[in-house]
Amino acid sequence: MAEVISISVDSNAAKIFNSANRKQKQRVQKLVSSLLNYGGQTSLDSHLNRMDKISEKAVAKGLTEKRLDSFLAED
Repeated sequence: MAEVISISVDSNAAKIFNSANRKQKQRVQKLVSSLLNYGGQTSLDSHLNRMDKISEKAVAKGLTEKRLDSFLAED
């Protein structure tokens, strides 16, 4: 069962999300849910620490914001 949460984002991110169609919004919602549930994390601190480590490894392997955007846009 889904629950509604509220998060603050910058104005550009809000504009992009608000202009998305229903299917695109559902994909973003699934992504956020997956990120927060990744690896069975039970606290936000442990989750954020894990995300930082993953991010550092991804950047070291050449992941750029442009590549990530391209990857997330794939269907």
